[in-house]
Amino acid sequence: MFLELYRQHHFPNCPSRFQSICACDSIEQAHLWIKEFSANESDDIDYNIAIFQSDKFFKSDAIWRDLIGGNLSISTVELWSKNYWTGKIYEKESRIEYLLPLPIKVEDVIYPPFK
Repeated sequence: MFLELYRQHHFPNCPSRFQSICACDSIEQAHLWIKEFSANESDDIDYNIAIFQSDKFFKSDAIWRDLIGGNLSISTVELWSKNYWTGKIYEKESRIEYLLPLPIKVEDVIYPPFK
């Protein structure tokens, strides 16, 4: 929630995370995100990959978002929010995500097995 409030106040031209699709730029990255969101990595996950095409997108590093969730210092949360909304890449371990503002059209769907 703080990330959204920070965006509204300091970066109003950036898309809202609440009104966007979070996306990635490769099938390999999609697999990494799916593993992260699965309850148990050993589960066989049944999923499809939607392909979007858009000229409107915002690229950032999701690591900042995740770090914010575990920090109680308001000054650190503010700095990391700024890093997220300026698109700064976390140097140790980045996880790039794209926000695609809605509405957006699905161009294609890839069904398993993935190639």
